[in-house]
Amino acid sequence: HIIKVEGVQAEDTTTPLDEVKDSIKSTLETDKKKEVYNSTLEQWKKDCEFCIENVNIEFVVSEVIKNANETIITGSEWNQIDYRFNYENSSRSMLFETVHVIHVSEESHAIMSDCYSEYTGYTHGSENEIARVQIGEEPKTSINVDELIAQSQKMEIAAVQYSYTPSAAINYSESWWNGFNPRFYNYGTSDCCNFISQCLLSGGMSMTSTWQTQYNSTSSSQFDGSYSKSTLAWMCTSDFMNYWVSQGRHLTRITSLEQAGSGNPIFWIAGTYTTSSGATKSYSTNHNMLIVGAQNNTCVLVNAHSNAAYHMPISLTTEYLYTLWF
Repeated sequence: HIIKVEGVQAEDTTTPLDEVKDSIKSTLETDKKKEVYNSTLEQWKKDCEFCIENVNIEFVVSEVIKNANETIITGSEWNQIDYRFNYENSSRSMLFETVHVIHVSEESHAIMSDCYSEYTGYTHGSENEIARVQIGEEPKTSINVDELIAQSQKMEIAAVQYSYTPSAAINYSESWWNGFNPRFYNYGTSDCCNFISQCLLSGGMSMTSTWQTQYNSTSSSQFDGSYSKSTLAWMCTSDFMNYWVSQGRHLTRITSLEQAGSGNPIFWIAGTYTTSSGATKSYSTNHNMLIVGAQNNTCVLVNAHSNAAYHMPISLTTEYLYTLWF
């Protein structure tokens, strides 16, 4: 509808109808879509005997950069939904994060662009900005890889005896690559190392005082926002690598499939490197994945969290990769 209003005192400047009618049409169409969506959602909840008990949304600012023409705000939008099916006695909780980079005009204070990424893989924005908000980052603890490799080569792996079954670790990753096991706490968009630790545990590795996590006692996985339920060696890639090297595991730079055993963790390490193809490769964060197979003698296949990845191929010639042997 376009509604004509008469008898209203006009301002000195009036925007011609032709300039705003498309905006009015878009607004009306958006409102109608929201109305249809909400009514459909309510009918679905009624049919499923499902109710949402509480919704909490919080935006946490992590960085503000002021330039001459704009302010760039980086932050996390946290959404927590408490819900319950009518046949259940207790509520479930779901928590997820969307990382935003928002550009605000210094002149008009209007939002000029909003680039965002969710751990579900849903992204919006330019390629360069998506790289800034890509989910899966963890604390950017620096790692002296050469020193760590030298240390691992000096360790005697026979000194630490564990019974590890790679196929069991792989099977676990096949089951939970796209979800959180309710037995464990999760770390939302920084869950990569937590997930690989769970895989190793399923493969037969035993918790220690340095590498351990607390089990979750509720029916759904809970977000450990205080980062207190797990040790650093369990949930942070740099500490994970240091711990397993100290336990006699050999850290290796991968250049061929013979160096990449299935069931072993594989890493991107923050830094800038020259790959075997001669290209320069930069990684903004440390990332932990599990090798589950190979493809065409040139790629390893990995399962991972944050972002969720299933049999994702990673080229051995265009990437700079490390692995720990178990």
